[in-house]
Amino acid sequence: FRATGENAYQAEAELTIKGKTVPVTLDMVFDTLNATEAVMTGTTRLKRTDFGIGWAETDDVADAVNVTVHVVARK
Repeated sequence: FRATGENAYQAEAELTIKGKTVPVTLDMVFDTLNATEAVMTGTTRLKRTDFGIGWAETDDVADAVNVTVHVVARK
């Protein structure tokens, strides 16, 4: 987890789907940050074929999938 700018961060992790583990980078921003609550929104783009999902042909079904996460942490 590292700062990349004002209110912007990147988290590097590994994501496992269907037994296949792939490194991912999640770009995150704080929506709220105070003494009792932290709210972040993160985005990344995955390739479904990296996880063996669907068939290798990408003409009819796109390979890239945009993923958005919303994290709320409260005291």
